[in-house]
Amino acid sequence: MKRVLIAGLGKGMIDRDSNERDYRKANYRIKNEDSETYTIYENEYFVTSALEKHYNIDKTIYIGTAGSMWDKLYIHYCEKNEIAVDEEYRKEIRSITENANKNTDINLLDTKKYRSKFPNVEIIITKYGMNETEIFENFTEIMQIINSLDKDDEIYLDITHSFRSNAMWMFLVMNYITDVIDKNIKIRTITYGMLEELDNDIDTEGNSIKVASVINLKPFYDLMRWIKGANAFKEYGNSYNLLELMEDNQIKNNIKNFSDGLNLNYVGVIKQNIKSLKNLYNQINIIDGPAKLIIPNVIKNFLENFKKSEKDYEILLELANWYLFKKNMEW
Repeated sequence: MKRVLIAGLGKGMIDRDSNERDYRKANYRIKNEDSETYTIYENEYFVTSALEKHYNIDKTIYIGTAGSMWDKLYIHYCEKNEIAVDEEYRKEIRSITENANKNTDINLLDTKKYRSKFPNVEIIITKYGMNETEIFENFTEIMQIINSLDKDDEIYLDITHSFRSNAMWMFLVMNYITDVIDKNIKIRTITYGMLEELDNDIDTEGNSIKVASVINLKPFYDLMRWIKGANAFKEYGNSYNLLELMEDNQIKNNIKNFSDGLNLNYVGVIKQNIKSLKNLYNQINIIDGPAKLIIPNVIKNFLENFKKSEKDYEILLELANWYLFKKNMEW
């Protein structure tokens, strides 16, 4: 198992003094896991540098265009790994990135040479995504990430830098990895360094400094899991994705038994759990979190289907109607 950071890389900003593109240094504040404390990482050019330290990242994969600041990233990793900067290669990269636009050939940048210098860093060059063809070509390029992932790897996503569309790519990659790839890969965090809203804080020497909070956007991912789970339960009576997210054991067990009964066509279990769910309905209505927006409506829909069914043959008839309506069977 390894920890893999997937991040975007942008074009930076024009430095007023040098009139060259650059990333500005920033102090990043990251919440410590399983704690209410924070760690501040000072004078970092890239948020990924702070994230690599904080989460003990084993490998970082960058996604960017031909115009992204690959030259600055190259210098950063040379310094980090105490490797001499190859000035000719740096100038070659800079020449490409400075003049790049939406029509630039993404193969101009020698990515193999980049990888050979930094085995734990991988870069993926995409087009600007100006049309449907480019979007699908980018999808093909980005899916190379899969080749770098092993079973049980942990994924850390960052959307701080690069095009706004890169956030969409990150979520697409995340869904593909978790829903399609059979490697039991976990999404640990989705981070964003809020450089546009700096806070006051204190450094290790007691001086006042400005910090950018690195916020965790993983709740967006969790909400998508709730929605997917609710859809599977509503359409097919499959509650297993929801059960992974639920905390209330009493409600959880009743929903599981009800779902098992549906899948097995076990009338006795269905009848028993319809009654249990009715008795729990008031409790279900006051649950908190994402479940509050999803579970009561889904359970209500199921109970509506079986509200007049008391005898076994009535339940079987309603079950057949439900299957037919959901197109879960053929006649």
